[in-house]
Amino acid sequence: MALLSPDGKPYRTISEPNPLLSTQANLEKEDLVLHNFKWQPKVVAPPKKAIQQPQPKTENPKPPTEEVLDFVALLKKETANFKKDKTEIKTEIAKEPEPIIESEPLSDPDAMVIHCHPATIRERKDPLYGDVRKTIQFGKKFTFEGIMLDCNGLAISLYTEDKNITLGSVIYPSKYKNGDKLEHYRWWKITNVAHSNNGFLIAGELTDDQKDFSD
Repeated sequence: MALLSPDGKPYRTISEPNPLLSTQANLEKEDLVLHNFKWQPKVVAPPKKAIQQPQPKTENPKPPTEEVLDFVALLKKETANFKKDKTEIKTEIAKEPEPIIESEPLSDPDAMVIHCHPATIRERKDPLYGDVRKTIQFGKKFTFEGIMLDCNGLAISLYTEDKNITLGSVIYPSKYKNGDKLEHYRWWKITNVAHSNNGFLIAGELTDDQKDFSD
């Protein structure tokens, strides 16, 4: 049964076409250009640019004098002999750390300021089984001056006139005496100390015991 309006005529439930459509031109789908009708994000990649690393400024150092070259050559010769003669070092039992003796500053322009945490190695022997146990006690930190003779990234050789460097000590070269920066900064553990002229030849190896020398 059809629905009737108040005037008795059938009620129209479906509207007629819009008369404006009769004058509208039909557009061909092939000629249409649709812009992002699927609502997808459009990412525009930025142009790639080569990142230029800043070039460090290099300054030409002053050539060393003949006296300095002769002195370094002598130290390197003694260092080579020092490395060849690797004798076993006997550690002594120390009751208390020895007091630090201040040394005179080096006159060499290549001298470095080096931090040091001195160590004292103690041995304890088990009276029952005869086992020997070694313990290390660190003393008061100090700084000294030294000259680098050789460094290959895993080992280091130094010359110093300071008498307070002991086996097991941890050192950290911080800068040159004139204030210039070093090529690398690492911690080293002293493995050998030997007399040389008026000073000492020191050998060290790379260590992960990174002491704090900020104070």
